[in-house]
Amino acid sequence: MKFKVTAIGTLVVGTVFILWSWYHSTPWEWLLVILLLFVLILAYGSFSIGFNFYLSSLNGKNTTEKLVALTFDDGPDSAGTESILEVLQKHQAPSSFFVIGSQVLKNRALLQKIHEQGHLIGNHTQNHSNLFGTMGVARVQKEIENCNQAIFDAIAKKPRLFRPPFGVTNPNIARAIKNMGMECIGWNVRSLDTVVSLNEKLVKNLMVKVQPGAVVLLHDRLKGNAAVVEALVIELKNKGYRFVRIDEMFDVKAYE
Repeated sequence: MKFKVTAIGTLVVGTVFILWSWYHSTPWEWLLVILLLFVLILAYGSFSIGFNFYLSSLNGKNTTEKLVALTFDDGPDSAGTESILEVLQKHQAPSSFFVIGSQVLKNRALLQKIHEQGHLIGNHTQNHSNLFGTMGVARVQKEIENCNQAIFDAIAKKPRLFRPPFGVTNPNIARAIKNMGMECIGWNVRSLDTVVSLNEKLVKNLMVKVQPGAVVLLHDRLKGNAAVVEALVIELKNKGYRFVRIDEMFDVKAYE
């Protein structure tokens, strides 16, 4: 709902600006304004997965039932994943891990432990490249395929659920996901745990944002993040929330 309000507001402001430009600028200046606005919309669509601009992703569920899906990106990692698994097991909080293939190759036993404890494993590309948004269709597919293979070699299952690095989307990524029959998973609650270091502030911010059907983005590669996860889980349980995996939240198939 917050996103829809923001999007509508952006369109209204943009329309007013264009009309103002029509009356106060030359035709060439007006065309330049339209072009700039178009570029901004494309950029916003690329880096805002919740916009569903280039493809449809599952970002949150419209429900009154107190369900929440905790999701962890960028692992498995020896620095943080183990302690987070201990917290999740202690509080019986099934979650979803979107893993990087190169990390799987280095931490195969840890991935197996994630799977054995009943958590969902999804694809987060092989290398999590900073240039992921510039790749062509074939290279995007290769990143996904290699990660799927690394996961399959460890747990004998190939994921159907994919989360793009940085939440970036574009026509090439959309085509690759469609070609491979994958389902794109986003989020509607971003923890910002990679930039906010104060545990208390993180948990407080998250509790304000979480609503029934929320998909929360966290990272298991961060040393010390287990304290944040435990505090969050306790707060949410006290408010009556039930933790579910992504496949249960959206009733989708997790593996091939």
